[in-house]
Amino acid sequence: MALARRFFRWNGRPSGLTTARRFLRPCVALFQQQTVENKIHELYRRDDGSVAVSSIIKDLEDMGIGRTDSRLRASMGHFFDAQDQSNGLMTEQNFKSALAPCLSLVSRALQKQLVIPDFSLFSKQVKNIYGHVKSNSHGDIATYIPELAKVEPDLWGVAICTVDGQRLELGDSRTRFSIQSAGKCLNYAVALDQLTADVVHRYVGQEQSGKQFNSISLNSEGNTRSKPHNPMINSGAIVICSLLERGRSVAEKISSMMTLYEKLCGGDSVGMSASICLSEKDTANRNYAISYLLKERNAFPADSPPLAEVLDFYFHLCSIEITSNSGAVLAATLANGGVCPTTGLQVLSPEAVKSSLSLMLSCGLYDYSGQWSFSIGLPAKSGVSGCILVVVPNVMGICLFSPRLDRHGNSVRGVHFCKELVKQYRLHHYDLTGGYHGADKKVPTRRHREMEVGQVADVLHSAARGDVASLQGYFLQGLDLNEHDYDNRTALHLAAAEGQLKAATFLLEKAKVSHSPVDRFGLTPLDEAMRGHYHEVADLLKNAGGRYSGRP
Repeated sequence: MALARRFFRWNGRPSGLTTARRFLRPCVALFQQQTVENKIHELYRRDDGSVAVSSIIKDLEDMGIGRTDSRLRASMGHFFDAQDQSNGLMTEQNFKSALAPCLSLVSRALQKQLVIPDFSLFSKQVKNIYGHVKSNSHGDIATYIPELAKVEPDLWGVAICTVDGQRLELGDSRTRFSIQSAGKCLNYAVALDQLTADVVHRYVGQEQSGKQFNSISLNSEGNTRSKPHNPMINSGAIVICSLLERGRSVAEKISSMMTLYEKLCGGDSVGMSASICLSEKDTANRNYAISYLLKERNAFPADSPPLAEVLDFYFHLCSIEITSNSGAVLAATLANGGVCPTTGLQVLSPEAVKSSLSLMLSCGLYDYSGQWSFSIGLPAKSGVSGCILVVVPNVMGICLFSPRLDRHGNSVRGVHFCKELVKQYRLHHYDLTGGYHGADKKVPTRRHREMEVGQVADVLHSAARGDVASLQGYFLQGLDLNEHDYDNRTALHLAAAEGQLKAATFLLEKAKVSHSPVDRFGLTPLDEAMRGHYHEVADLLKNAGGRYSGRP
């Protein structure tokens, strides 16, 4: 900027500073892009200058960005071509060209700037929880809908999607199941967007019912009118169906909602189970009873469609089929304020999402909702198919599927998983209030630099742990990996002292750090490796020109 100011003063145009900024901005952006491209290439460059694409694909997968991620489609096409045609190798020019369409995402992932920076460690711990909960075989499958009674009871799928699109899938995460009541939170949010909260809440309340989800009861609004307690139970969901997509046929309504569900799921295909829908209709006496009570108590809007059409629409919405994978993206869209993290589309308004999450927290798990909000403290919605959608606002969405239910109608394994998750991680909505900081819990979104004092400590800590991924991130951020602490000890000192061969290799070969820095005790990294009898590290340092002081 000082250069631009001098340039315009020399031209006799001191008022041209704004023009200079405008002129230089794209130049600076291009320079930054080229710098990032060069650093990423340097990370993966082989001795002959080529890049083995399998290495960057693996690192991205460790960060939760899979090879099927739609945001990487253009780049992955080039990478796969290289694997098929060039033994998995790409020239520098081809590599940078392939990287360009998704440079921002790849750069953020490799610099550990996504919402869960250490996704590999988080995934490992979630897998442990998954395995622990899998042994829980309590509960029974739902039998009041005959088709649901045919489901394999021991299915167990878990999927996670963060607001940055990091993905994890475990077990039967690709098995399709009907969404059932878990979809009520979405239908409610859509109604809010179509009609506004003022209109919707003329017909449905915001209170816990304290009763079962299919209870034949309403909240009185006077002598002649009542309304359902909330939109998360059957009575409220039926009223919501009378409000949705007004003026359209049932077929048009179903088609429109399925299209919206697909957008919520990031473009993943959603299905419709005809057998479950028919089974719902054949055993719908209780829902018909609820509907007639709603009609008798003037709970429907005056221009509501015929009761048979409302219930037909309701049964179809309950029969929409998703997987745990697509459900996780759906939940992540709610966690992201209505913006799908894998497509960037604004599917629901932030206001509608906020209202839906509020009721999911207080009313989302039937008559277990109070205990859930007390012990788990996260917005969620369950369904009798064994599905639970869980939302960690601004962080991630989780979809759990296991058909065995407790007496409340919630998945036994799903509830158990969430209890274990909040026991290990600071995710409960109120973990940070009242002076309680949950010191024994981990924070998945916390970056190392927030845990240590200063960036130097971060680098040294990562080197000592052999955390090459973090070292790569610091390198891409432009940090000087030669920096030392108050004892003049560098990252290479720590890597050598702990025998971290991969970390030492990265520091020497990629980050090009000095091979023989001396700490205040007169020791070099080679001294540390020799003292610890880490012969492979010592050989690496010797080959790099490392100096041995001979100090004991």
